[in-house]
Amino acid sequence: FHARFEGNPGTGKTTVARLYAQVLKEIGVLPVSTFEETSGSKVCTMGMDGLKKLFEKLEKGGGGLLFVDEAYQMSSAKSFSAKGLVEYFVDEMENKLGKLVVCFAGYPKDMEKLLEENEGLQSRFAFKFLFEDYSDTELRM
Repeated sequence: FHARFEGNPGTGKTTVARLYAQVLKEIGVLPVSTFEETSGSKVCTMGMDGLKKLFEKLEKGGGGLLFVDEAYQMSSAKSFSAKGLVEYFVDEMENKLGKLVVCFAGYPKDMEKLLEENEGLQSRFAFKFLFEDYSDTELRM
């Protein structure tokens, strides 16, 4: 149930991810609806030790959904430590099935580039949600 949320800023990705966590708990995919939010740049800044602590925090709380906004910032072009971090995500996404769901969010083209860097990463995401920009009419409502 790992998912990609792709679209421009302000299209509701974070809000939908929060609701997604609740739905996954209600249908029995996750034991709890805990929602933890971070960003690709924060993951790169915290490094491997910080990322491990984030996963441990979720595990101690019973699981939940980890939402990584602007996940494309973890591409190797943006951070020299990114490859190891992405590999750790791939492993944990598999190892924590039934307890943890990971959602990566960002611009579609940037997300594609990130996924091309690690074959295993793309195969971990069961769903891709595309968030369209609001129309002028929708914004006036």
